[in-house]
Amino acid sequence: MTDSPPTADNSRPAWRFTLRGLLVWIVGLSLLLAVVGGFLRAVNNARRQAHAIASQGAFNQLLLALHNYHDQFGSFPPAYVPDGQGRPKHSWRVLILPYVEQLALYEAYDFTEPWDGPNNSRLLGQMPRVFATDFSQVALGNTQVVAVTGPGTAFPGASVTRLFDLRDGAENTLMLVEATNPAIPWLAPRDLEIAVLDSERGAFAGRRAAGAGSEEARISGPSWRRPYVVFADRITAYGIDPRIPRDKLRALLTIAGGEAVRRDDLVAEGWLD
Repeated sequence: MTDSPPTADNSRPAWRFTLRGLLVWIVGLSLLLAVVGGFLRAVNNARRQAHAIASQGAFNQLLLALHNYHDQFGSFPPAYVPDGQGRPKHSWRVLILPYVEQLALYEAYDFTEPWDGPNNSRLLGQMPRVFATDFSQVALGNTQVVAVTGPGTAFPGASVTRLFDLRDGAENTLMLVEATNPAIPWLAPRDLEIAVLDSERGAFAGRRAAGAGSEEARISGPSWRRPYVVFADRITAYGIDPRIPRDKLRALLTIAGGEAVRRDDLVAEGWLD
């Protein structure tokens, strides 16, 4: 009886091949995930960049509209038009509609009734995109651009302000700010009151949060960037650091406080970008 030829033990090479294949598969999957992750981050960054450019464009267009209004009437619009009892009835946002290519919407607005009257309420869903920094809010009719209002500001109330009233310098005076929280109907004669600066919470709302109701407007924006503000002198929006000292912010919100606070210095210090 002859011995059978020895058979090759293929178990170890097969095991080595399986382990090697698994390692190759893991490395390949890791590389694929890295590529996909990098692509998604690039897409997200591009989306955010486009969002930021569009938001800045809204502020730039609105400031230009305010100056065109000033050229025609010799002053900026009032923060609101009052009713017979002096209560806010119509917003500055309605008054500048012809200057943001919305003449038809302006003519559809009824100044004989309040902003939330039967006719005007039907216009809430027709908010021009220029009042939105979050375009998802357009259909809801909620503005994210508000004026700084109250005594000593460029929008003191029912009275008007002219360029030469900005004695601190137009380049050092804030006109419009971003306020994404709480939700404010764009037709409402409601804006950022300078009085909130002296409140416990201050003028900033922190990260954006959905909300509505009677809460006072505060400067706020998306969590991934600074809120935008625009000054009276140029169509360039700046991002403002919510940690800016209150005295410096107050100097920017008032038109004739005489403070030695300059925009260019705040840019150099990093409070504005």
